Amino acid sequence: MVLGWIVLSLVIGGIVGYLEIERIDSYVVDLAQSDSARLTDAYHNYYHDPSPKNEVALEETAGISVHSGHFVLAEVYDHDKEKVVENALDKIEPIVNLLEEKQHTFMMTDKTNYMKVFYNRAMFLKIVSPIYDYENTTEIAGYFEGIYHVPQEQLRGIGLWLVWSIVQVFIAILLATVILYPAIISLNKNLIQRTIDLSTANLGMLQVLGGAVAKRDSDTSSHNFRVTIYAIRLAEKAGLGSGEIQALIKGAFLHDVGKIGISDTILLKPGKLDADEVQVMQQHVRHGVDIIEHYAWLGDAVDVVRYHHEKVDGSGYLGGLKGEEIPLNARIFAIADVFDALTSKRPYKEPFPFEVSMSIIEEGKGAHYDPDLVEAFCTIARPLYDLLSGNEDENALRDLLEESLRWYFK
Repeated sequence: MVLGWIVLSLVIGGIVGYLEIERIDSYVVDLAQSDSARLTDAYHNYYHDPSPKNEVALEETAGISVHSGHFVLAEVYDHDKEKVVENALDKIEPIVNLLEEKQHTFMMTDKTNYMKVFYNRAMFLKIVSPIYDYENTTEIAGYFEGIYHVPQEQLRGIGLWLVWSIVQVFIAILLATVILYPAIISLNKNLIQRTIDLSTANLGMLQVLGGAVAKRDSDTSSHNFRVTIYAIRLAEKAGLGSGEIQALIKGAFLHDVGKIGISDTILLKPGKLDADEVQVMQQHVRHGVDIIEHYAWLGDAVDVVRYHHEKVDGSGYLGGLKGEEIPLNARIFAIADVFDALTSKRPYKEPFPFEVSMSIIEEGKGAHYDPDLVEAFCTIARPLYDLLSGNEDENALRDLLEESLRWYFK
């Protein structure tokens, strides 16, 4: 909010300052034209009656404009832009030089033109304006050119006027910010809460869907919880970022979601599957991708679902990818998934001891699994095994996993 106030104040203050300067210029031009009115009247008389008397009056008026007014130079030109009269103070050459960016003839048009400079802390305005015939208001009778010295008291007033205008902008935006702050904070809190609720709902959906698949396969969600924890810890050891680990968690929960599309005859068959049944079972990968790939929030989970049965030597399915062709999250999950399967009880086997399970994992290094990830897993496997292996308490496992979910989906 403070940053917004500062930025808005600077931007709007700059705009207001620019507009005020334009208005101040117009104000000063009006002052100069007002002070030159007497000289303009004298020229009008001379224009219609160029007698010696009127010529003298014109010269005297020019002198009064310079020596008794605020002009340091006053000149009048006829309609052919030939100089008729001139009067100036001494030592104004530096000011004239500063203002000679344009020749005065280029400023003699049918409207008032001006240029301004600052010299020795004083403001000078060169003004060139047409003098219209009073009797024929569309006819230009001549031109007035003068250098107007803005009085110091007026210049100070102009400065204060400009500063006060900008200060008013700062104050107005500050007041608006203070007034709107509670409303914005309230809206922001509501937005954050809705985001949290949505994230919680999405995570709940992951757990429910993953649990539904697990119930078809092994009558428990424990495998999903344990394998997700294994995968998170290995990903952390491998140095993955928060976004990558979020994707890994989603994929871990849903890695076998495609088994929904596999018939019970094959999925729950107690014996070994034949070749045709193996091919059908392998299609659970494609079914899983079909289920989640069109849901934007799960788009980053597709890598795990599609590739978690690939092997680094290219002998996996369905794509037969090799090495780093397999997405990193899928390579991480493959180790976590197999390790939990080895150390868990299944209808067709008892759990293998830690040493046996690790030897199987290490034997698959470079063929089934990424060698670097196996090395990383070896450094964290024992404490994780002691914590998780054989733990079928879904509530306890869920609590352990919730700590990671709160961190990575905060």
